[in-house]
Amino acid sequence: MAISADQEQEQAELAVFIWRMSMLGDPYAQILLRQVNPYRFFEKARELGPIHRSKVGPWVTPDYQVARGILRDTRFGTRDTRGERTIAQFTSVDDSFLKLDPPDHTRLRRLVTPYFGARRFNADRPRIARKCHDLLDAALERAGETGEFDVVTDYARPLMSELVCDVFGVQGDFRERFTLCSARTGRVFEGYSSPEQYQELEEAVADLQALLWELVEIRARQPGPDVVSGLLRAQQDDGLTMEEVVGVCGLLSIAGTESTSHLIGNAVLALLENREQWDLLRADPELTPRAVEETLRYDPPNHLISRVAREDVVLAGQRIAADDTVVIMTGGANRDPQVYPEPQRFDMLREDPAEPLTFSAGVHFCLGAALARTAADTALRVLAERLPELRQAGPVSRRRSSSVRGLEHLPVAVR
Repeated sequence: MAISADQEQEQAELAVFIWRMSMLGDPYAQILLRQVNPYRFFEKARELGPIHRSKVGPWVTPDYQVARGILRDTRFGTRDTRGERTIAQFTSVDDSFLKLDPPDHTRLRRLVTPYFGARRFNADRPRIARKCHDLLDAALERAGETGEFDVVTDYARPLMSELVCDVFGVQGDFRERFTLCSARTGRVFEGYSSPEQYQELEEAVADLQALLWELVEIRARQPGPDVVSGLLRAQQDDGLTMEEVVGVCGLLSIAGTESTSHLIGNAVLALLENREQWDLLRADPELTPRAVEETLRYDPPNHLISRVAREDVVLAGQRIAADDTVVIMTGGANRDPQVYPEPQRFDMLREDPAEPLTFSAGVHFCLGAALARTAADTALRVLAERLPELRQAGPVSRRRSSSVRGLEHLPVAVR
């Protein structure tokens, strides 16, 4: 269904309002304008205190301790209890698993967790490494004498598409259809900035839902050791609806592909821009887990997390009223100088660093964290071992988004 005239007018008025607030120096408004480099605005927000109310409406915090406290605090949820379209939620198309709170969230998470545990993906490391080598073989063959390829489009994104297909048990021709459909919906977490983008996203999400319904029907007839079959097996015992199965699968397919491919791309760029760090990694590939963690801190694939107060709460001297929205600037919290010395510096040898808030915390800790860490670790390890002379071969192309931090293209060369 296309965006209505009223929604279009509402969005136009909101865009003008955000622009005006950005001109008045509001850091959150400036971030919502989808700047290429948001970090300077996180620092401006930090100057306004641990938590402050944005001129746009929501409370915002770039403070690590305050942010972590909110993410762990059961007095904050993910749903707007008034059912209103708040500024923080305005650009969202998806409204599934991410916006569920206990007990619904707990029930669904319990059913999905066995398929996304660290033990499972650690056992899959050799298979993931083989996929990495296969992708590099193909990329280098296409590159020919130039030795140039794109880390994002030739390596990170197809790797994650393959891994997500494996989790879902997608095979044959269906695999290609699933990959293409997931790629079209990849911008769902970035939201929309025009009626045309809204229409494109809505159509892409509808196509993915139709494909997932088809997959669910196939798995109902031909079950296997995959997450879809597992959810279907649990359907009768746990009262899970088919709509919930499709909704959870849709979220996992998009988030698993996009967020982790951004993580890999951001990690490679940070390492190549800080050559001494790349030299350390290629000399000792066992440092790859630390490189991944430092990337999750230094340049994470997502920058904003929204929460809604379920009751009146006092934080850092500020009274947050029930139903108020709080936007956690994870990109700013991960560079809090009170927690990370020299936070603007990429350093994978940091001593005993605090865990970044990129994967959230508490009951909503990212379900795909183990997949993301394992895939990124393996992808970096294969690159460092196989292509130690890797270098950036041209300017990068970034996605313009208020919340997603990732690359469209990262050209590199090995000659």
